[in-house]
Parts: sequence; structure tokens; C-alpha cells
Amino acid sequence: MRLSLLFGPTFLSTGIQGAGLAVRLVFVMALAKLASPAMLGYFGLLAATELIAIYAAGFELHTFSTRRYARHACPSQLRICFSAHTWVFRLSAPIAAAIAIGSAWLFDVGLDGTGYACFAVIAITGTLTQEIGRYLVLMGKPIRAMVLYFLRTAGWMPFALFFIGPAHDTIGNILIAWAAGAALSLCWGLHAVRAALSFRMRMRRRYVWHALTRSLNYYAVATAAVVQSNVERFVLQVMLGPTAVGIYSLFLTLANTLTALIQAGVLNIFLPRLLTAFGTLTPDRRDVLRLAMKRALIVCVLMSAMILVASVPIVHLTKHTDYLEYWWILPMLLAGQTILMWTQPVHLALFGAHHDRLLLTITGASQLASLVVSAALIAVAGVAGAAFAPLLVSVSVAIARREAFKRLEARGLA
Repeated sequence: MRLSLLFGPTFLSTGIQGAGLAVRLVFVMALAKLASPAMLGYFGLLAATELIAIYAAGFELHTFSTRRYARHACPSQLRICFSAHTWVFRLSAPIAAAIAIGSAWLFDVGLDGTGYACFAVIAITGTLTQEIGRYLVLMGKPIRAMVLYFLRTAGWMPFALFFIGPAHDTIGNILIAWAAGAALSLCWGLHAVRAALSFRMRMRRRYVWHALTRSLNYYAVATAAVVQSNVERFVLQVMLGPTAVGIYSLFLTLANTLTALIQAGVLNIFLPRLLTAFGTLTPDRRDVLRLAMKRALIVCVLMSAMILVASVPIVHLTKHTDYLEYWWILPMLLAGQTILMWTQPVHLALFGAHHDRLLLTITGASQLASLVVSAALIAVAGVAGAAFAPLLVSVSVAIARREAFKRLEARGLA
């Protein structure tokens, strides 16, 4: 019994996620030590662009189709959902490729023809694997979903480490290994959901457009949130160049470790309870929210302290004076992440209560504020301004979430 608990789905899922996080961290540290800050900056730009391309081209169709499947969980309904995604892929594939190639060219990453082709493959396969992973979770196969995400985001990185250094075309080799990992993850994902695939089913356009329309609010919120979380990198690239992006990316990678841990260790656990409590407005919903926020804050503070302590030897190992000089921006980034994650349960509560337009307003306003504040502060203070901008925006978002929730609560709507 104890062995079944020890090696159960929760343990394995957490272990795979932790392994992926560790591999990505080691890879970024290796880039920081063996390559120039500019090369790390280019990789940071490409990673941010890939994420934006996936969300922008995915249309968040899963918010409609997975709910439809959850109400009638059967093989035929699953095939209908997959057929809708297959139909939409005709649109999402060229959009993802265009965003990837266009952004790499616009921000002057300096890719050759092979690099552009590999990056397009990465973006296109990413839109598919993300949706497949969501369905695997819904189908009760979280381990296969975590393996899928591991292969796409981290499994290829150990092989790319052999081609990092002054003697190699680092970014080109990274993209080749990255594209190979993305293709492998797609093959794994398609094999995992092979029973749900149907090539005989014809999808009606009216059904697909209805699904896309119903997903529009979620699509806007998710895409805006992803853009907001990466806007500083693009502003830095435009105003200061790839070296500044590299410095910022190193510390942002360390700070994002906090977000990943809070998501896995706190938010994913409380998500079902928050959605149920605020979806049906149960009497104990405020207690559930308070507990989630308290747990998130405690874990954030403890993990931030651990990350700060661990970052000192990590930064010294890079032996780059640029990183050593800017270590002090890490506490600012962690403070911003802590404030945002502390109030994330409020966001989930508002989502559970179906206040989608309110969330869209808050997210859209914060994205605009991120762009304006980042540009202004980077122009004045450089990399330091890029670190201070998300802290200011996080405080503003936290205040907006709390005030909106209080008003809805007073009216009995949350």
C-alpha cells in the first residue's frame, strides 16, 4: 500500500515536473557559463516567442471542447473534440509559424534558413502538443501528459549542451535539438491519444465557429497574460540589445521557478475546490479562498528565501561580471512573483464565478501597463527598470483583483 502511494500518479507527476524544471535550470546555467549573455538573450527571446505563438495560435479552443467532453465523457465525444481541433489546426499551424518567423526576424535574432525552419516546426508542434497534453489530463492520464511536456520543454536540452560554446553556432544547434525534441514529443502525444483520433469524421464549420466564439474571452485573457509575462524581454531587446535580455533572462528563469512550484504545489491542489466553491457559491467559499491565499503566501516566502540562497553560488559559477553585477534584481523579481501568486487564487475564484469579462479587463489593462511602464523604466534605468516594472504591475494587478472581488462579494456575486 505504501509503495503504491509512493509511486502513485501524484508522486510520479510531481517528480517528472521537478525533473523538467531542474533540467531547464541547468541548461540556462550552462548557457550563462559557456556562452555569452547575448546568446542567452537570444534563447530567452525565442523561448518567449514560442510560448506566445502557441497561445496566440491555439485560440483556447480547449476551454469549450474539454468542458463539452467532461459533461459527456465517452470515446465518441472525445473524437468530436479532437476533430474540432484538427479542423482548427488548419488555421493555427500557419499562424504559429508566421508569429515565430516574423518575431525572430523583427527582433533580429539572426537566424539562417535552417534556424527559421526549425523554429517554425517548434511553434507548430507546440500548438498541437499543448492541446494533446490537456486532453491527456482530462482523460485521466496525467503521467503521459507530464512526459509529453517534459519531452517538449526539457528532454532535448541535455543533447544541446554538447553544442554550446564559442566554437559552435550555438543558437542554430539549439534550435535543431529543440525541433527534434518537439517532433518527438508530438509523436509521443499522438500515440498516447491514438484511440481518440478519427480521420473519417467530418466537422461542421458552424460547430467549430461556435466553439471558437465561446472560447474568445478565455483566449484573450490567456494570450494577454502570456504577452504580459514576457514583455520586458522584447522591450529590452529593442532598447538595449540581446546582452541585456540575457542578463534579465537568467534571473527571470530563477524567479519563474517560484511560479512553477506554486502552481504545482498549491494552485493545482486548490483549483478544483475553488472552481466548485465559487461556481456554485457555497457557504464556505471564502474560507477556501483564504486558505489558498495563506498557503500560497507561506510557500512563496519560504521558496523565495531558498531561491535567493541557492542563486548566490549559481551566479558565481557563471564567472560573468554582468550577472554578478545585477544579482540584486532577483529579489525584486521574486517579490513581484510572490505578490502575483498570492492573489492568483482570487483570479481563480473570479474565473470559477464566471466573471470572464472582468478578468479580461484586468489582464488587458495590466498588459498595456506592462508595456508602458517597462518602456519608461528601461529607458531610465536599463535592466534594473525591467526588474522594477513587473513589481509595480504585480502590485497593481493584486489591488485590482482584491477590489473587484470585494465589490462582487458585497453584491453576492462572488
